[in-house]
Amino acid sequence: MAGERRVLGLLHSILLPEECQILHDLNFRLPGGQQFQVDILAIFKSGAILLETKQIAGRLKFCTSPASLQKLSENGQVIASMECPAAQLHDQIGNMAELLYRNNIRLPISGRVVFANHPIIEQIPSNLPVIKARELRRYIRTKLQEPACLQKGEINTVASVIRSQQVHYLPFPFSERHGFTDRDFYLGPLCSKCRGRLTKQTERAWNCASCNAVHREPYAETLLAYFVLISNRITVKQCMKLLLLRSSTHARNIINRFAVRKVGQGKHTEYELDYEQQFKRLFNDKRTGLLLLND
Repeated sequence: MAGERRVLGLLHSILLPEECQILHDLNFRLPGGQQFQVDILAIFKSGAILLETKQIAGRLKFCTSPASLQKLSENGQVIASMECPAAQLHDQIGNMAELLYRNNIRLPISGRVVFANHPIIEQIPSNLPVIKARELRRYIRTKLQEPACLQKGEINTVASVIRSQQVHYLPFPFSERHGFTDRDFYLGPLCSKCRGRLTKQTERAWNCASCNAVHREPYAETLLAYFVLISNRITVKQCMKLLLLRSSTHARNIINRFAVRKVGQGKHTEYELDYEQQFKRLFNDKRTGLLLLND
């Protein structure tokens, strides 16, 4: 976010034509339910420019086979390997082109990965659309000189269409997006006071060994954590195991407190959470909403 703010500041420091539109922090839905995010989209008469901002300190190296960005130690050893931001950019440009095409808009789209700070990059391959922040003004001024394909009113129309296509960014379930599994988390009930693990005494009483607090039915908070971290689907059997329940009816009643829909039949029945509806419920409920914000 700090890198994005810096790049936005650089954009606004350029004497841009009045009709230009600068949009940022955009999120869109793809067919099939996936989403893609855009840091900054600038719309000029010559077309649209997509900027993917990065703020990574240290010594970096681009690799092309497979495409990745590596972070190196002082002696040249690889200490971290990340997804190639240039590959991310190409994917985002393609997604944006498809989104505009579905809305009957034909518009040239180009872009750059912009490093908002000034890391040491061993070598940027000549075909990669990567620049540092100090090169951004020159790049934008060059794009402003290119032949026009839009008029002022058309720029506003394109910006309005893009805004109308935005959806809320819901990066869940966390593990699927970041490569974790349920083995990477402790999923049982936790104490809301000290975050210690709770021990079940009865169906309605759980004790915290760390602070001696007693909790009544910490089931909803625990199941919400499962939905956020692990999966948007759960079976009654999985819920019983997660919450140490003996009754399938009790598990089903807890699941149905959430914005879920049944998927499948019989033993294969799963309950799928609608994240957007669930979070609307949470933030309309002052007590639960505040609990979520505190977490």
